[in-house]
Amino acid sequence: MSVENEKLYRFENAIFSSIEHEINSIVDVAQSEKDEIVQKAKEKYLYNASKEIRRMVKKLQAKTVKSVSQEEIKAKGEVLKHRERLVNQLFDSIVEKINTFTASEQYVDFLSNTAADAIKGIDDGNATILIRQEDMKHKDVIQKSLGANYEIKVDNSISLGGLSILLDEGKVLIDRTLDSAIDEQRKRFVFESGLGVN
Repeated sequence: MSVENEKLYRFENAIFSSIEHEINSIVDVAQSEKDEIVQKAKEKYLYNASKEIRRMVKKLQAKTVKSVSQEEIKAKGEVLKHRERLVNQLFDSIVEKINTFTASEQYVDFLSNTAADAIKGIDDGNATILIRQEDMKHKDVIQKSLGANYEIKVDNSISLGGLSILLDEGKVLIDRTLDSAIDEQRKRFVFESGLGVN
């Protein structure tokens, strides 16, 4: 090989080596940029995916909370209906017992004693005794227990029994009806038994 050929050979090798080195450098930079772009794309994808998952989870949670709330309301409504049925059954049986009582002889004594007790403290005979239509048959017995001549009238609002006394030209009412008593007992029972709305 001639000196000139050898110089040419070394020159080619130097150029090719330089080019190869530059190519490798460019490839390394390109690879590095590609890795960075891929990494950023992955991070962006993961961020967006995570964001979407959080949005979907939040939406599902809200939907679940709403469903649970609706079911709780429905369940409470059913419990309240059941409680109301139980209270109604109990007080229906009490009303039956009251009806049996008002058909008995003891009821006449109850009316007489209640009327006599209710008028204690009334100075004049200016009062009206109100009873239900069915109890008008006991009018004379009630009048006798009062010891004075009070007017006795029918009050259609009384359905179970007992009586009311109107004083001071109808401005004051002494309520001794079984209707009011059972109504009061129902309210008290519901309150004290915990069967009310909570």
